[in-house]
Amino acid sequence: PGRRWLVLVNIIIITAAVLYSSFATVILYDNIVGGLGLDGAFAPWITIVYLLGMNTVVPVANRLADRNGYKKLFFIGTLLFSIGTLGVITAKSFFWLALSRFVEGVGGGVIFPLGLAVIVKEFSGNALVVAMNLYLGISFGGGITLGAIIPGYIGEYLRWHYAFLLLLPCSLLVMLICV
Repeated sequence: PGRRWLVLVNIIIITAAVLYSSFATVILYDNIVGGLGLDGAFAPWITIVYLLGMNTVVPVANRLADRNGYKKLFFIGTLLFSIGTLGVITAKSFFWLALSRFVEGVGGGVIFPLGLAVIVKEFSGNALVVAMNLYLGISFGGGITLGAIIPGYIGEYLRWHYAFLLLLPCSLLVMLICV
């Protein structure tokens, strides 16, 4: 019985990280534009490519998981998110940042539907209600809140890249728990 709650915590951690990342670029917009010397026409694409990557795989993620296994695909989604995050941290040009954000978004697009599907598979009855409330409250509330606060602070006092460093330990922990 305790295993399913560990699975829930794992899903909450990575979902919060995905939401944090989506809000971080909005908060750090001016820092990123200034840091990379971007033209105004390119700047909105920092967030758009993330959402494009995410929305590309959301519709097919559960179908792929039915064929290949939920745990395996969830791990792959988390790995892609981690690789994309590492790319964002090391980005020195718009094109590298855009590619990294797309890969990060694809990983997030796998994580969202699979996390929800796994919760529904693992829990039933009142436990499902509790699990869904925890999932929505902590991962969405926490990810959005932290994504709005921490990057702003980091952008004010440090380089914008550091706001994404926090996501790597979260991703590695989730992959470790998956294994």
